[in-house]
Amino acid sequence: MGLTRKPLILIASGLLVGAGLGILLIISLQSGGPWLASLTTHPGNVLLAPETNVPAPDFELANLSGQTVRLADLRGHPVVVNFWATWCGPCRLEMPLLQKYADRYPGNLRILAVNDGESTANIQKFVDEFNLKLDVLQDPAEKVTNFFQVRDFPSTFFLDTDGNIRFLHIGTLNEDQLVGYLGKLGVSQ
Repeated sequence: MGLTRKPLILIASGLLVGAGLGILLIISLQSGGPWLASLTTHPGNVLLAPETNVPAPDFELANLSGQTVRLADLRGHPVVVNFWATWCGPCRLEMPLLQKYADRYPGNLRILAVNDGESTANIQKFVDEFNLKLDVLQDPAEKVTNFFQVRDFPSTFFLDTDGNIRFLHIGTLNEDQLVGYLGKLGVSQ
């Protein structure tokens, strides 16, 4: 028993509509259609972050001892700003590497590990577990994290001596990547 004329017309109509929508989508993507701009700037769809080669947003945060660290005060040194959380597996993997390089260049490089809204007790437990000596900063209200538009952990910003964002790395850094970024900032072995 074959298909009747009505179902065939419905199937053909569906295929034509689908093909037409596909063509419109391809054309819009290639031309950067007007709907694409709203899609790429919607926080739920795509990571937004400050641009590179612009001054980093200034901030002040307290470390675990209660001392305030202000980003603008670190000008004259390359700075690495790493956004992390204790529950983040990749953060746990890369934090010892960041500490290694903070130890390697104590007078030339500042590494700021900005925690995303966790309690002092949780942060301190993490710091003790990894024997961290680098600048661990608390962002209890997640204001700095939001200001830098961080959506994924870890996210690491590399700033030059003038305080400009030169590079942004999203995800776990391996040693070769870290050495590459630092070399481009003038920090080398």
